[in-house]
Amino acid sequence: MSYVLREKEGIIISTKTILEPKKRIPVFDEVDVVVAGGGPAGFGAAIAAARNDANTLLVERYGFLGGMLTAGDVPLLPIHILAPIKDEEKPVAGSIARELVERLVEIGATITPDNAMKSSISRARAHQYVNLHITGLVMQDMVKENGVKLLLHTLACDTIVEDNAVKGIIIENKSGRQAVLAHTVIDATGDGDVAARGGAEFEQTRGTAVLPTTLIWRMGNVDIEKYQEYLKTDPGLKKLLQEKLEELPDYVTEMKEVLPSEDSPGTGVPQEFKLRIGYRELPQLLCSQKYSHYLRTGEVDVKMGNVWMVDVTNAKELSDAEILARKKCKEITKFLKNNVPGFENSHLAVIATQLGVRESRRIIGEYVLTEDDVENGAKFDDIIARSRTGDKLHGRDGWTRAPFEIPYRCLVPKKLDGLLVAGRCISQTHGAVRRWSPRDILTCMATGTATGTAAALAAKNKIAVRNVDVKEVQNSLNISL
Repeated sequence: MSYVLREKEGIIISTKTILEPKKRIPVFDEVDVVVAGGGPAGFGAAIAAARNDANTLLVERYGFLGGMLTAGDVPLLPIHILAPIKDEEKPVAGSIARELVERLVEIGATITPDNAMKSSISRARAHQYVNLHITGLVMQDMVKENGVKLLLHTLACDTIVEDNAVKGIIIENKSGRQAVLAHTVIDATGDGDVAARGGAEFEQTRGTAVLPTTLIWRMGNVDIEKYQEYLKTDPGLKKLLQEKLEELPDYVTEMKEVLPSEDSPGTGVPQEFKLRIGYRELPQLLCSQKYSHYLRTGEVDVKMGNVWMVDVTNAKELSDAEILARKKCKEITKFLKNNVPGFENSHLAVIATQLGVRESRRIIGEYVLTEDDVENGAKFDDIIARSRTGDKLHGRDGWTRAPFEIPYRCLVPKKLDGLLVAGRCISQTHGAVRRWSPRDILTCMATGTATGTAAALAAKNKIAVRNVDVKEVQNSLNISL
């Protein structure tokens, strides 16, 4: 055991360390493209790379695919991206996203985006539900059908760099530490782990300004009709909260979330505490019996496991946040059963595998997407994906705005070769992240699809990904300019 003295900002810090002996790490595989992370971005990246004839390996830390869509229990797809609005001839979403939805429709795991747009489902103008369990299975099928090699229960724990170029990743699993060598590595970890460990420059908002983490759970056996009747007399449960708030511990009601406001667009103001409960109501004319059976009317979503000011790249902070969120789950579930009409005989049915993360590292790329770009429908010559802002800010309706474009340069780290980034860790400002759409499930899938396409072309032509002909990428993605 050794004791190391290091200097940080003029302060000498004593650090207890263990010297680990050098190891020879076996090479698990050599491929054209390795994708780290099997969430929506990694899913799109792996399929796109394989479809462009690249030998592709997808590495995922869980035993299933889907990321926030499945592990985070966020089975919500933005309809304003899946279905055309206004005078648009076709939807914003790319081909792999649409293909996934079509397969889910076929087996009754969701409804068509057109029907969702027309329906009166709660929040339908924003999202349509999918069966998260079936979605994970279909994603696995699609990956394997396209010839992608899939390695589950495996963490990408380090980055192999030589001459300022990424040559592969170090992985760790039950078999120990191994290496994967690749022409191009795609970082779809969400937190930019591979890029950061490889030395890529990044930004990360911390403190009160960082967007909150949220644990989602579902309550079963709720009397929805009784609950709806009560809501008519107490919209949003505001009266109940005023009368019974003392029954909830301070750690449940404490508000530290900082969201944009008219007076403070940069940092915002704390929002009032409220219970976020979404019941699922289905118009029978639009939904098949199979789909209606999945979205049982006795089931509600509760999105109140919020924990603020968390640096999710710090293991201790992330662990503490998970513990606190699950403690909140227990207290809020008890409060609902004891106080809210319709919840008397309810029970905790499902709890997400992990906290939902909105923001962490943002890799600095050749271009940094801004909030103005998102709000004002920016266009770029090197477009590789389109999306649409999906929230309301300052009372303005964002759902019907013109789509904004994401340039290829946002996927290319500024000073590191051999690597592309996809998902919410792409090059963008904190302001852009706040606008929701650059990090929504389908946009992550779209940026992933673009990275997979570009990585395959780079491997085929034996060139660096930053030198790929973007026109070729656009042609492969069938993007109209």
